[in-house]
Formats: sequence, C-alpha cells, structure tokens
Amino acid sequence: MKAARIVFWSLFLPAAIVAGVLFWRHGALQRANRCLHLLTHPNAAVAGQAWWNLRELYFTKWAVYEFCLQHVGDKEEIGFLVEREKGAGRGGPEQSDFTVKGHPIYYRTDRVDCRTVGEAILAIVHSERKWKTDFEGDWPAWWEQNRGFYGKP
Repeated sequence: MKAARIVFWSLFLPAAIVAGVLFWRHGALQRANRCLHLLTHPNAAVAGQAWWNLRELYFTKWAVYEFCLQHVGDKEEIGFLVEREKGAGRGGPEQSDFTVKGHPIYYRTDRVDCRTVGEAILAIVHSERKWKTDFEGDWPAWWEQNRGFYGKP
C-alpha cells in the first residue's frame, strides 16, 4: 500500500505542476485576449476597465507583453477616452502618463490622443520607463517614431 502511494504521488505532483504552469500561461493570454476584445465595447466603463486590466497584464506577464505588441496595428475604434495626465508618470513630474476613467470619447475634451485599439495599446506601452527616458517625456516625438514600429514582424 505504501509503495502505491509513493508511486501515485511521485507521478501526480510533477504532472500537476506542469499542468498548472501551462494553465497559468494560457490563462493570462486568454484574459488578455478577452480584454483586447472588450476595448471596443460600446459601454465606456466596461472598455475602460478592460484597458486597466490589459495594462496590468502587460506589465506583469511576459506572454501578454508579446501579445499586446502584436496588436498595436489594430484599427478597431474605441469608445472610451484615454487621457494624458501631466506629472502622473513614474519618471518624474515632467513626465506624463495615460489614464482611463471610463468616460466616453466625447466626454469634455477637444484633443483625443487614442482613437483605435492599437493606439490604446501604444498608450500602455508608453508607460514603460524606457520610452519616457529615451524621449524625455515628449509624447508627440515618441508617438511619431513608434506608431509604425510596433506590431511589425
């Protein structure tokens, strides 16, 4: 009986660990894919929350990092407002960062930086410290140089 338990646990535990790792990686990509599709949701609050969730996955999961960069060229329109806030960035007071408050894109603004899914993903990418230090917080210069770069094989 003891031998059977030893054999069972010696086979079960490694298999469970391998399955857990596979499900964990696959689950992060599934969540990212779901968030990507929700960015085009007609309800701005739902789409805005999906942007925050995708942003969190982008900064915490390597598989999602690559997944997001593949979708920078997506042209589907978004209906929520991605706002730039001066001084909110992690790089210092002169840096800017993007935020979403779940407002429709027409909500009290005369300037809209992001109109498509790809541009909303670029706003997430721009939050990386590297891009802020390379361009010293100059959003238009960063945007012009990187708009066509990401998403290309």
